[in-house]
Amino acid sequence: MDELAYRLGQDPVALRLTNDTTTDPITKRPLSSRHVAECLQRGAERFGWSRRSMAPGSMRYDDGSQIGWGVAIGAYPTLTVPTIARLRVTENGGIFNAVGGHEMGQGIRTALAAAVARKLGVSPEQVTTEVGDTSLAPQHLTAGSWGTASAVPAATDAADAMLKALAEISPNGSQIRPPKS
Repeated sequence: MDELAYRLGQDPVALRLTNDTTTDPITKRPLSSRHVAECLQRGAERFGWSRRSMAPGSMRYDDGSQIGWGVAIGAYPTLTVPTIARLRVTENGGIFNAVGGHEMGQGIRTALAAAVARKLGVSPEQVTTEVGDTSLAPQHLTAGSWGTASAVPAATDAADAMLKALAEISPNGSQIRPPKS
């Protein structure tokens, strides 16, 4: 990016921002979230990007050693697999959430509790998450971030279905109550 920008006589951050997108290049659908521009702008501001020299090899310390500043952006593919999540409201008003993935230190329980709590409008402390018990939900592949990336959308879809079912039962049924003490 830096070499291309230099040959074009443009700032590398500005060139990257000019070519940023808000749509998926394959599906042409809008991206659900995209914060690349804000990250680049904030980074450039914090590093004093506007005060650097653009010419390669032109920035040096007093001792003559070169200073290299460049701009780069990367992406990590978040892969997902089909996943089943089961939710139920407990007798005391808590939420029980089960998925077949397993915990490998990636924080799947925390992520699931936070996502379900946000969707249902309750505190994460009200959500109990069970992972890895295939008698509760079928096992799905959990490799690095796959488990969480697969389980969270399944759990939030289940929470949407729960809210819809509760609304059908009672006009106020779509509101989950705090647990009874």
